[in-house]
Amino acid sequence: MVQRSPDSLIEFIYPGIDGPTSLPNYFLERTILAARNTDVSGLNDTVLDRMTGEARTFISADKIITKAGADDPEMNDAIPVEYLR
Repeated sequence: MVQRSPDSLIEFIYPGIDGPTSLPNYFLERTILAARNTDVSGLNDTVLDRMTGEARTFISADKIITKAGADDPEMNDAIPVEYLR
């Protein structure tokens, strides 16, 4: 199905996004792919604006850097992967 506007695309992929989405796999089973980062950014902003609830930002890292500025492989192995990337 061809969608002619961002709003119709979002409603097709994320039906009912402006209401409660309590299903655990709601976002795991849906995605919108775009070729350009500017398109992705705009779609993300539009979807987030339509969602209910408070927006939160989670910070992540790919590795741990010590105060001396060196990569610490021992520390990186000790941190669960869920907290990295």
